[in-house]
Amino acid sequence: MRPPRRADDHLAAGSTVTDNPPTITGTGEPGAEVTVYDNGQPIGTTTVNPDGEWTFTPPDPLSPGDHELTATQEGPDGATSDPSNSVTVTVPGPPAPEPPVITSPAPGSTVEDTTPTITGTGDPGSTVTVYDDGRPIGTAVVGEDGQWSFTPTSPLAPGGHEFTATQESPEGATSAPSDPVAVTVVDPGGPDAPVITSPAPGSTVDNTTPPISGTGDPGSTVTVYDNGRPIGTAVVNPDGTWTVTPSEPLACGEHTITATQDDGTRAVSEVSAPVTITIACASGGTGGTGGTGGATGSGAQAAAAPLAQTGSPVDAGLLGLFGLLLLISGGALVYRTRETRS
Repeated sequence: MRPPRRADDHLAAGSTVTDNPPTITGTGEPGAEVTVYDNGQPIGTTTVNPDGEWTFTPPDPLSPGDHELTATQEGPDGATSDPSNSVTVTVPGPPAPEPPVITSPAPGSTVEDTTPTITGTGDPGSTVTVYDDGRPIGTAVVGEDGQWSFTPTSPLAPGGHEFTATQESPEGATSAPSDPVAVTVVDPGGPDAPVITSPAPGSTVDNTTPPISGTGDPGSTVTVYDNGRPIGTAVVNPDGTWTVTPSEPLACGEHTITATQDDGTRAVSEVSAPVTITIACASGGTGGTGGTGGATGSGAQAAAAPLAQTGSPVDAGLLGLFGLLLLISGGALVYRTRETRS
């Protein structure tokens, strides 16, 4: 028996089905029973009319996608033909819904919650899938009022996040992604306080710019305070250590050193345990004092000593010169007196 043939005016090869289930028609031997196959699987039978035409409509809609339709016919004598030429058609899926809208949190906002509630609007009955940086983190069903809400079950890491969402209709069609919403997630608890490890509490240092060291969270910025006043910052090394050297000398005396750390994504930490130290400064010289001398001088030398001891500005050399002039003057006077008497 010859294979049945598809009617040339219906379901052309490569066509898109507009009605689902589609009506499939063809020709065959009058009275023969035609079996129609979809992708090799039988989906129903029909009988060829006396005019050689046959029509078949599947009892169920065809799934979205491509379908290869073929047919065989069985004559009254029980002989079955080979399959007909195949006809491939495309069944479109349901129309995709519009993307949902994320209404909260606001784009560019900072969220002090590692499990922030994400809300939006969509088509009632649709299922919304929420994505964090392209990774699905959960779903929510749109209510009858068109609203949906989702709260992550696992905390999000502090830092930047980009939320998007899609919605799937009850018919199984999925929308394109929503507009992205970029936010910064901050842990409201903040990091632990850093620890000051050097100088030791209660120690005395003879350096007015003592290096202050400690431990913290790698990558965080530590701020060191002296009696509550910031005196320097440092970034914590990958091994968790940090060191700050004051940019200006510290005054002599007692100082209470504390520190905080900020990782840039959470609140600033609490203040560290205080470390009290003492800056010891070398005492300045009082200046030497002159001695009293072991020998006693005559005349002007004897007079010069007490002046020097009392801090008089008169130089001892000048005193000596003055005494010499007195001696010369005295000698000249004696000479003239003797000359007169003679």
